Amino acid sequence: MKTEGKFFLRFGLFALMAAAGVAGAAAAPSPEHDFDIQINKTGNGLIISKYKGNAAVIVVPPVIQGMPVVEIGAEAFASAKQTANSITLPDAVVSINDRAFKNCSKLTSVTLPSALETIGIDAFAGTGLITIELPASLKSISSGAFSGSALTSVAIPSGVNIGASAFQMCKSLKSVTFKGDVTFTSAAFWECSSLESVTVNGSVKTVYGKTQDGFPENNFKGTKMSIVLQAEIRKIGYKGSF
Repeated sequence: MKTEGKFFLRFGLFALMAAAGVAGAAAAPSPEHDFDIQINKTGNGLIISKYKGNAAVIVVPPVIQGMPVVEIGAEAFASAKQTANSITLPDAVVSINDRAFKNCSKLTSVTLPSALETIGIDAFAGTGLITIELPASLKSISSGAFSGSALTSVAIPSGVNIGASAFQMCKSLKSVTFKGDVTFTSAAFWECSSLESVTVNGSVKTVYGKTQDGFPENNFKGTKMSIVLQAEIRKIGYKGSF
């Protein structure tokens, strides 16, 4: 009986370890035939021009037909608006183009590439994203990139240019962290009505999108930022409205 008990105990532990291994394994790349592709302008990589599948979990292959995927095309995932809830992009992707994932309302998880430099106009607008990790390589968040999304917090890397209305109308957004120097245009966080915490580890530079007084307007208008916090933001260079 003791031997039998030890057998079942060992078997049980083995089964638990095996299950944990399966759960922790990375998802396999989606089939290559789920994607339409194009050669990029320099001829050294591929652009995903259209997703044709209907999976809830999408893992864009790092290589298709022997060439690396380096770009996500405009409106590439328009067909996934009602199906996709998780998307992983390969590390070689440097650009996500305009409206690539716009209105993918069920999309709650995106793994961005470590080499990503540009997020295009309205790229993630209207998505169900609650959090997102922006890579240190990022240089530009274009106009409306995350507008109307479900984000609750965001940390923006140093040196990023934040386009007009980039996070406009993110009603659930409560906290923003700038990891270093940032550049605003206008209305970046306009009407983010839950926003009450802003941490800046650097300076704020403001360019175009200016009022008659010469300062960008409405970047934080309609937020819940306290007078004390507004004063702190002013001290590091911000001269727009709240």
